[in-house]
Amino acid sequence: MTGKAMLDKILILINLLGFLSTLGIFAYTEFIYKRPIPKEDEEKAKLESQLKKQVNIPYFKLESMVLNLLPDNNRLRFLEVEMHIEPTEESYIKVLEAQKIYLLDIIVNNAGKLKAEEINSISGKILFENRIKTKINEELQAQVIKKIYFLKFIVE
Repeated sequence: MTGKAMLDKILILINLLGFLSTLGIFAYTEFIYKRPIPKEDEEKAKLESQLKKQVNIPYFKLESMVLNLLPDNNRLRFLEVEMHIEPTEESYIKVLEAQKIYLLDIIVNNAGKLKAEEINSISGKILFENRIKTKINEELQAQVIKKIYFLKFIVE
């Protein structure tokens, strides 16, 4: 120890106090404290209320299409893509159907500005999605698109 009797006794007392408090906490959690048993009816009601909050909005589906990418080294590259667009509200599906040709034009223009190396990475796919989403929301002057899901994404 330190060689000083009083200091040694204080250190032993502090260690003993720490050990006993740890032992007491362990004994309390193992032998005395009992977790409340969940009630099945309450848990079921909670789950049902959470499911009701999660509204399932149908997707707007765009068929598979082949898009030209920005050529590199005199080699033509293509992107075969199929998308599902998740609108922020179900009523926006009719708006997207009415503007389908315009949506396709935005997608074609944005794909044509990217090289195959850019769009073939994960960050490129995220960038492509964000550009499409931003442009469509700007042109429709509302927050129409929540998320775009790529079902098929093949760079050739």
